[in-house]
Amino acid sequence: MKTLWEMVKSLTRLVTVLGAVSAAGLAVGFCLLFGTYLYFSHDLPKIQTVADYHPQVVSTVYGSDGTKIGEFWKDERRELAEVTEIPPLLISAFVAAEDSRFFEHRGVDFKGALRAFAANLKAGSIVQGGSTITQQVTRSLLLTRQRTYVRKIREAILATRLERYLSKDQILYLYLNQIYFGNRAYGVKAAAENYFRKELKALNLAEMALLAAFPRAPENYSPFKHPKKAKARQRYVLDRLLQEGIIREEEMEEALKTELDLHQRGTDKESNRETAPYFTEYLRPILLEKYGEEKLYYGGLKIYTPIDPVLQKAAQNALRQGLEEVNRRYRRDVKIQGALYAQEIPTGFVKTMVGGYDFQTSEFNRAMSALRQPGSAFKPFVYAAALDKGYRLPSPIADTPFAIPVGDKVWAPKNYDGRYRGITTVHNALVHSYNVATARIGYHIRLPYLTAYIRKMGITTPINPFPSMSLGANGVHLYEMVASYAIFPSLGVYHPPVFILKVEDLKGNVLEEYKPPLVPEAGNGNNEEELNKILFETNQKWIKTDGLDLYPSELKVLYGGNIPPGRVMTPQTAYLMLKLMSDVVQMGTGQRVKALNRPVAGKTGTSNESTDVWFIGYTPQLAAGVWVGYDDNRPIGKGEQGGHTAAPIFLEFMKAAAEGTEPLEFAMPEEVKGKDLLALTGGSAKFAEYVPMEALGLIEGGTSQDRAADFLEMDMEGPPKTESPSEETQDELY
Repeated sequence: MKTLWEMVKSLTRLVTVLGAVSAAGLAVGFCLLFGTYLYFSHDLPKIQTVADYHPQVVSTVYGSDGTKIGEFWKDERRELAEVTEIPPLLISAFVAAEDSRFFEHRGVDFKGALRAFAANLKAGSIVQGGSTITQQVTRSLLLTRQRTYVRKIREAILATRLERYLSKDQILYLYLNQIYFGNRAYGVKAAAENYFRKELKALNLAEMALLAAFPRAPENYSPFKHPKKAKARQRYVLDRLLQEGIIREEEMEEALKTELDLHQRGTDKESNRETAPYFTEYLRPILLEKYGEEKLYYGGLKIYTPIDPVLQKAAQNALRQGLEEVNRRYRRDVKIQGALYAQEIPTGFVKTMVGGYDFQTSEFNRAMSALRQPGSAFKPFVYAAALDKGYRLPSPIADTPFAIPVGDKVWAPKNYDGRYRGITTVHNALVHSYNVATARIGYHIRLPYLTAYIRKMGITTPINPFPSMSLGANGVHLYEMVASYAIFPSLGVYHPPVFILKVEDLKGNVLEEYKPPLVPEAGNGNNEEELNKILFETNQKWIKTDGLDLYPSELKVLYGGNIPPGRVMTPQTAYLMLKLMSDVVQMGTGQRVKALNRPVAGKTGTSNESTDVWFIGYTPQLAAGVWVGYDDNRPIGKGEQGGHTAAPIFLEFMKAAAEGTEPLEFAMPEEVKGKDLLALTGGSAKFAEYVPMEALGLIEGGTSQDRAADFLEMDMEGPPKTESPSEETQDELY
C-alpha cells in the first residue's frame, strides 16, 4: 500500500504530464490556428491607408472651361468621389440598407448576421445579407464572389484588418468607390452618371434609394431587366430609412411616386458622342502611344484640352444645318458630308473639331484625315509667295487664255465663268479668284519655289509640282489649311495646332504640359545678309523630300535672316495678305461673310465640278475652316461653290463665336504703318533678284532675263499653236 507521500508524488507526476500534454496541445492548436491564419491571409491585399487603394479609374478629358467632354476606359467605369462629395442622405441609405450597425461593429457583425438569418427565415427568401459594409469592401477587393468558406474566412480576416487601420469614413470611401452597381458603373459617382446623368449632389431621394438597392445584387435589381424587383428593392431601402428615423413617411411616399429618367450607359466611345466625339477619338491613339493601355484606360488620367464646349456645339449645329440645306436643294437620300475646324490665332489652341455630319453614322474624321482638293482656297499661298518675289497689289497680270504643255498633254486653265478680263491686277485676281491670272503667277514664280513656300507654312501633305498646283489640285487636310491661314493675322507666326494642354495622373502629378514658345516682338530680322537658321534647318527636310531645286536668291526669300525669329514670313508680307483677304470678303467671292459685321478675312475654294467646296477665314482671334463634299468625290451640284455653300456655315459659326465679345481690329506691324500699301512688295522681295513687273511686257519699260517672264510675254500673243486639249486635260479648278 502506497504511502501518502508516494500518492502525492504520483499525483504531481500526473498533473505534470497532463500539464505538459495540455501545453503541447495548446501549442499545437496555436500553431494550427496561426498556420491557418497565415494560409488564408498570406496574399490578401495590404491596405493600411487609403493611399494603398489603387482602383481602376476612368481617364477624363476636360474642355477649356473645365467641364468633362470625354473619357477613356475599357472594362470598369469608375470615378473616385471623396466622402465629403457624397450627400449624407445617400450614405445613410447605404448604411440603413446594407449595415445598420456599421458605426458600432469592428468589421464582422455577429449580431447583425443573426438578425439577417432570422429575417430571411421569416421571409422564406434572402431579404437581408449577413455581410457588413466592411466585408463587402473586402469581397470586392478580393475580386471574387464565390460562395465558399475559404472566401468567407479571408473576407473576415481582411475586414478586421481594415477596421484596425482605417476610420469608418475611409472604409465608406473604399466601399462607395469600389462596389459594382451594374450598367457598367463601379462606384457611386459613376453610377449616378450612368443611370441618371447627374452629379451626386443633384440626386433626389428616389434616385438615391435606387442606387442603394444595387450593391446586394446589381444584375438582379437592374431597372432595365427586372423593373419590378428594382422597385421592390427601392421600397425596401426607403422603408429602412423610415425605420431608422432618417426620412418621414410622406417623403417615402413622394419618392415612390417619383418617375425616374433612366439612362443606359454604353462604351466610352458612345459616351464621347455628346460633346466632341471627333476630337476625343482623335486623341485616343495619341494618348495610347504615349501612355499605353494600362495608364489610359485604368490609370485615372486627367487630360486638359483647349476645346471650347460652347463653340463645339455651335460648330456642330452650323455644319449640320448647312449640310441639311444642301440636301434640301437636291432632295437626295445620300447624307452629304462636311467638316469644321477652328483654332485660336495667338496660341494655336484647337477650339472646335467637327469631322462629319454625325459621328454615330461615320467616325471618319474629315477635318484631320481627309485629303481633298482646296481649289481657290489654295491661292493665298501663291499670292504670298509672289509678293515675296516682288509682286505688288497693283501689279498688272494678264487674265487671258494660255496653255502649258505637261508631258504629252496640255493644261489650259479656265476661269469659273468662262470669261477673261484681259489685263487685271494682283489685287483683283485674288479678290475675284481669277484662275488664269493665278496660274500665270504660279508658273512665273517657279513651282519649286512655290512648293517650298507652302511647306514653310505648315502644309505636310504630298505635293505634285504640276502647274495646276497653283489652283489647288493637290489634296490637303482642313486643319493644316486653317493653321496656315492663321499665319497672316499672326503677322508671320506659325502656331502648330495644340490639342493637349496638360495631362495629370491620378495623384495630380503632371505628366506633360504645353508651354508656348517665346515669339519675339514683330519687326525686321537682325541679320539680313544671312539665313534665318532655325527656319532653314526646319525646312531642309522638305527641300530634300520634295527634291526642290532652289536658286540662292530663292533661299534668301524663303528663309532669309530678315524674317524675324519665330516667324515663317515677314510681318509685312503677312499684313499685305491680310488686307488682300479682307477685300475678298468686302468686295470679292466671300461677301456673304460680310454679315459678321466685324473685321474678318478669308478665301473661298471650289474644285473641279464642285466636288469640294471650302471657306477658310479668320477674325483677329479665331481662324476657322469649312469643307463640304461627298466622300466618294461625286459633284455636289451645279452652282455649288465656296461662297454659296461653305461660307454660310463659316458665318453661322463665327456669329456664335463672336457673341458677347467686343470687335477687335487686326494688328498692323510697325514697318507698314504710315506707308502706302499699294507700293509695297512682300518683306523678303529685296532678296529676290527679281525683275520688276514692267519687264513682263504688260506695260512699257525694262528687260527680262527670267525664263518664266519670257513665257508670260509669249502668252500675251495667245496660246501656243498645239492640238486642242481634250476634256480630260482641261483643268477647271477655281
